[in-house]
Amino acid sequence: MEIKDKIRMAMKEAGFTQQGLADVLGITNPVVNTWVTGKRNPTVRTLKKIAAATGKPLDFFLQEDNSVNQQANGNSGVIMGNNNSNVNNVAASHGGDIEGIRQELRETRESLGDKIKVLEAKLDLILEKLRKGK
Repeated sequence: MEIKDKIRMAMKEAGFTQQGLADVLGITNPVVNTWVTGKRNPTVRTLKKIAAATGKPLDFFLQEDNSVNQQANGNSGVIMGNNNSNVNNVAASHGGDIEGIRQELRETRESLGDKIKVLEAKLDLILEKLRKGK
């Protein structure tokens, strides 16, 4: 499955229209359209934002879907085979800096815990305001 298909799937499952995702990401609808039509791939940084907005792990967008191997192993949650195709596609759109992307992924994994805590705190504040407003 190509990145464009994964973005479409993640948007659908999260209930986003192109405009809705654009609004959440702070970009324009035509930019989102270039991704879902396959004209351009988002940057890894933007993929992180898409992943956060749609509730999908970043690896969902970067790993190559290999349904034949999934079915053969009887576990649809395990992706087997060559997972470098989408990574290489994204890397090519960034000048081929695969090591830079790997470093960015490592940093992202480390910072996710802090980001989750911040989001939980924001959610708690919103819920508190809603309770006081009733």
